[in-house]
Amino acid sequence: MEISDISEWEELPPQLQRLQISECDSIEWVFEEGMVHTSTCCLLQILNIKSCGCSRPLLDTVGLPTTLKSLHIRDCTKLEFLLHGLLRSHHPFLENLSIENSNSCNLLSLYLSLSIFPRLNRLTISGFEGLEYLSVSISEEDPTSFLNRLDITHCRDIEYIELPAAVSARCGIYNCRKLKLLAVQAHILSVFSSLGNLSLGDCLVLLF
Repeated sequence: MEISDISEWEELPPQLQRLQISECDSIEWVFEEGMVHTSTCCLLQILNIKSCGCSRPLLDTVGLPTTLKSLHIRDCTKLEFLLHGLLRSHHPFLENLSIENSNSCNLLSLYLSLSIFPRLNRLTISGFEGLEYLSVSISEEDPTSFLNRLDITHCRDIEYIELPAAVSARCGIYNCRKLKLLAVQAHILSVFSSLGNLSLGDCLVLLF
């Protein structure tokens, strides 16, 4: 099901499992108090948010339906507002998170802890123009992670990426032409023994 004018909806149709929301200028309403929370029979598993925007930063705590397994955010304006709350909340059942952006984003650095996504299996970060530093970390108190695949692509301004040491995921980094340095937590990454498989492409200035 696809919705363009979300303001016309108060609840999701019963038993809906897949939803795409597009062209919404105030997407924060969906995450904070919108229809995915008021629906009494919510079975939503896949949520795609495309070409939407935030009018203000999200609250520090953002809830997603406990049934939700896949969240895909693409081409949204004011993405930093959306990520402000999303990456500070606990999402215990999410398995797939994809954030793709072709719009300008006022983020120089992005910190993402796998500890708030304990069941996350796949993570994709793509197209962040202006992003220079990316850290994907995991809590020392709870180092368990189900992450199987990590893709970082088309971040043309990124220079430094830090990855968690305790993760055996396959990792692909492509078309990050200004990337100079990879690190595993506090250590320079010279041997990728902590990663199951690493693939690099079009990272022209990367140093080892």
